[in-house]
Amino acid sequence: MKFLKLSLVLISLFFISFAIAAPRKSQPPVTRNFTYNRYNWPARLANGKLAIQGAEANHWKWKNNWKTVASGVSDFWGIGTNQGPIVIYQRGNRYYITHMHYYDGKKTNSREFSKPVYIIRGGQYGAYLVSGNKCYNYSWGKCKKIACPTGADQAWKQGENRRLSWIINTSWSGKYTYRNKPAVPFIARITVNKKNILIGKTVEPATFGRGAKYLKANLSNIKIYGNKFNFTKRYDGTGGISHSVYYKGRVSSNRRTIQGSWFVGRNTGGFYMNRTK
Repeated sequence: MKFLKLSLVLISLFFISFAIAAPRKSQPPVTRNFTYNRYNWPARLANGKLAIQGAEANHWKWKNNWKTVASGVSDFWGIGTNQGPIVIYQRGNRYYITHMHYYDGKKTNSREFSKPVYIIRGGQYGAYLVSGNKCYNYSWGKCKKIACPTGADQAWKQGENRRLSWIINTSWSGKYTYRNKPAVPFIARITVNKKNILIGKTVEPATFGRGAKYLKANLSNIKIYGNKFNFTKRYDGTGGISHSVYYKGRVSSNRRTIQGSWFVGRNTGGFYMNRTK
């Protein structure tokens, strides 16, 4: 009997360890194409590795070989030019741009930005860029700051809408926990304001405060860096509650779940939220 129990325990441990050690399923690669006239440079992001393929011109050294741009990449975009593809990519909370030479795929004019970078318009030898409220002439191996040309605001808005399309106008339901108390359910709605800044609102049952059935809060400072998702929740005064709570979470690979921790001074707890719409 003891031997049977021991065997069952060992079998259980084997399956548990196997489940823990089993590799996660890789996400399908993201593919895009950077074109200029008759030339096309395919791009592929797979498991964080971004690579660009040559334009299949036999007289060029690059030919149709794949060249790695970077690893640890969460998103990318760009255009083709007469001198080769301009590639912009996000890694962590930083944004990078590089111009790959059409002949050999060598990376040139590589730059780093703290804010997203979008292309206002491209040309034969480069492009005009916008990053936040600053604009640049990115061409001929240089990146010069310039006065923002016509179309910069629109390029920024369109770029941000594309980058954040998965979160804009979405509804979520979730719970947050505190010590050994029952989890508190809440619902959230995330949109953008007239300045194209992410904002949101939450509603939850009033488990503290006075004279209110529900507590409402506004979401601000919503920051998304790769799979990191941070925001501030400030109660709107309902029930006499108006303090702020800082949330720090991570987004699942399918972008349907966010989970992490909340902080108010030294107090902290966990939270999760699932997309419902």
